[in-house]
Amino acid sequence: LGVGCVPRLAVAQYLATRLREQVSADRRAAVRLRPHGPDRLRQALDGLEGRVELLIAALPPYPGPARDSPGVPCPSCRAEPALGVAQLGRFLENARQVLTPSGHLAVITTARYEQGRVVDLAPEVIRHARRAGLAYVQHVIALRAPIDGDTLVVQADPRGLAQIRRTRSGGLPPVVSVHADVCLFTPAAGAAW
Repeated sequence: LGVGCVPRLAVAQYLATRLREQVSADRRAAVRLRPHGPDRLRQALDGLEGRVELLIAALPPYPGPARDSPGVPCPSCRAEPALGVAQLGRFLENARQVLTPSGHLAVITTARYEQGRVVDLAPEVIRHARRAGLAYVQHVIALRAPIDGDTLVVQADPRGLAQIRRTRSGGLPPVVSVHADVCLFTPAAGAAW
């Protein structure tokens, strides 16, 4: 049984469409997409205690910017959900409880450039996962940009395009996300269930 906890309904709908188009019906029966916000992740995992072999979680930004922050450039960015420390810890504890002893949790994160610095989310997720009784297995880099021959086809998103500056400007260039970090965990030996 594979479960994807998706923080946005639109993304869950897109993934469900892709699954219907590309995966046979019998294989789709082993997949669950649970679209819940960061404040409802516990509900997304109800009824799955000790049954899940693979849990894939694409977490919202952490730490997230304040919704009324003047540094947030656009309304869609302000609407992006944030995940607090307490919520992250609870989610990881709940993830450990639903995994089988040999199951795996894949947490997908992306580094952010916030308030003049790069925020790498992976180390914080790893620290909280250890506290929740999950053992860190490995870190995988997932490319988000398509490959054309020997070249990555990189395009800026609308937020990045809005930040384009003159060539001679001393400001930072637009930020383009070409990869995501995938941290893999499994229940630690002797973890309480």
